[in-house]
Amino acid sequence: MQRETTVNDARRVSAQVPEIQADTDVWRDGEWFVARARGVEVASQGKTRAEAIANLREALELHFEDPVATPPPE
Repeated sequence: MQRETTVNDARRVSAQVPEIQADTDVWRDGEWFVARARGVEVASQGKTRAEAIANLREALELHFEDPVATPPPE
């Protein structure tokens, strides 16, 4: 199945998470909206523009979360 990307629909918005601000591109790709943060190359998608941005916000939070060591198996 081929998906058509509408590049002309790309808009620049600002996604903010606590202490994180990123220039963000949002565009429609078939039935989905894709949101991508520039500079850190983190992206997400959603059925609506707002959902894609909310999902991107969550992805950015996880991307910048402090790493947690996993204890070795016993």
